[in-house]
Amino acid sequence: MKGLRKLFRNTGKATSSRTENGYSRYLEAKEIEVRQCVYISKETHGKIKRIVRTLSDGMTIGCYIDNVLKEHIELHRDEINARLRNSSPDLL
Repeated sequence: MKGLRKLFRNTGKATSSRTENGYSRYLEAKEIEVRQCVYISKETHGKIKRIVRTLSDGMTIGCYIDNVLKEHIELHRDEINARLRNSSPDLL
């Protein structure tokens, strides 16, 4: 459990909306209507499985990952959009 506490401590880099909700914002179970398969390493899967089993009440690993990725995309929206605008649409 000591390792989990270290993983979830506030690094001081969080935005106000992130700190207001704390880590529990990732543990909010929401139904995913249409699912897609993605691959992650066995090591990462094991860590996420432990987080979900220990800290949530019946949440799925997929729902946890979806919550984390949604926040990542929102936090980095400007940079992602800038990179997409600057990318070359020509493949050849």
